[in-house]
Amino acid sequence: MERNLIIKEIQYNPFRVLGVFSNSSMKDVVANEGKMKAFLKVGKTVSYPLDLAAFLPAVDREGDAVTKAKSQIALSDDKVRHAQFWFVKSTPIDDIAFSHLYKGDFDGAVETFRKKRTASSLQNLVVCYLIQGNYHEAIQNAVTLYSDFLDAFVNTVDQQATVNKKTLVEQFVSGLYSSGVDLAVFKASLADSVWTDAICGITSMPLVDKLKSALEMARASRGKGCNARLSAGKKLMVAVKIDLPKLKGLLDALQYQILADELANEILQCGIDYFNDSEDDDAPHIAMPIQKYALTIAEGSVAKERCKENVDILKKIIESLPPKEVAAETRAIRKELEKFCALPDQISHSLALLNATKSHVQSIKKKLGSTNSFYLKISTQVVGNALHNVIEEVNGAMKVFNQFTGSVQQVAFVSLKATLQSAWNATKIMDTFDLEPSFESKYNTNRSTLKSLCDQVGITSSAFSSSSYSSSSGSSSSDDTNWGCIIAIIVLIIIFIASMVK
Repeated sequence: MERNLIIKEIQYNPFRVLGVFSNSSMKDVVANEGKMKAFLKVGKTVSYPLDLAAFLPAVDREGDAVTKAKSQIALSDDKVRHAQFWFVKSTPIDDIAFSHLYKGDFDGAVETFRKKRTASSLQNLVVCYLIQGNYHEAIQNAVTLYSDFLDAFVNTVDQQATVNKKTLVEQFVSGLYSSGVDLAVFKASLADSVWTDAICGITSMPLVDKLKSALEMARASRGKGCNARLSAGKKLMVAVKIDLPKLKGLLDALQYQILADELANEILQCGIDYFNDSEDDDAPHIAMPIQKYALTIAEGSVAKERCKENVDILKKIIESLPPKEVAAETRAIRKELEKFCALPDQISHSLALLNATKSHVQSIKKKLGSTNSFYLKISTQVVGNALHNVIEEVNGAMKVFNQFTGSVQQVAFVSLKATLQSAWNATKIMDTFDLEPSFESKYNTNRSTLKSLCDQVGITSSAFSSSSYSSSSGSSSSDDTNWGCIIAIIVLIIIFIASMVK
């Protein structure tokens, strides 16, 4: 007979080591023990018919193996546990079957055991099928044995034992699982919930432990930087892809949901932490697969909603990202805008912003074209922020000028004129930027007002007029200018943070 996977509980069974049946008398056990010790003293080996050397690996009886075997069956319940994986002899049919087995006629022994259904024949069939590697038949016979002949089997081995069906089933399933038998494939053919629960419990436990270990490893990466979180998220995702599907039919619905949601939330958080702390241009694209996978495994409504919300946010961010070919320019502009927003509302800062970003904006224009929506958007953002400072400082200078009269107003006029000159210098640079149509009309209105003011105080601006701007002719001094009638500059605030998306 071809050697199959040998169940460890059979190969190293204490009854096999002692050379007896599981229901043999203590007298037989003691007799065999004495014989083995005597042989060992003179350096000889001893064998017994139940060694079944033709079907099983050799028995180890060296050292304290015999003493250990005897201690393993000292208690009644332990005796029954080991008896589940060894032969019992209590009927004439058993005698006939074992005579076949001793001669190496395995099939003959199986056929004999099958002639009459008894506790001993079923138990012996279980062991025979396990030796053959026919786990389906072994399990089916064990199902019948533990359902219909449980008391008879237990009493045959030891009448003092107090085990029940659930215990026997769990011990049997555990024995098969520890030897590497894939029990999940037999679950569908079992209708008895005691068996299915035992299989689910024993097969799911290591998978759950493995996933929880992976979960803890991912959590341990918190606070260690964006790349550590990204790596942790990817590793956890790989582990989950392998093992979580196996648990779908093994855990009950609530247990599965709790575990799946824990895993989904941590994978999601890994993606969030990476994205929030990363300066990679592709951070949104890199984080998206992790976020999407978290959504696919989430089971509970709360976890699903959280995952979906973050995926949707990331989608919007990706949609607003600059094209890859202008990522460097966009990043440079963004840094300048961030610095600008932290400074006072002064025209000097507008000039610095415009000069620092102009080349980057022109580079984007060259790569994407003058009508590209992203180009127009970022160009408008720069102008909008710069224009805000122009408006604020000009309005402030106008307010100071209008508060005074006489000689003090003359001093204020000098300051106002300098402010207007700076404002017009900034405007000349802003004129070189293209604008979104929705913003262009607002910009032109402010430009026209500023040009009128410049003309009135003697600042040359006609060289920078355009067909879309209206000009005022002539200029006047501060004494005859009706400043109260000057049109107030429209205050326009472009909030960069709200419109710029990482």
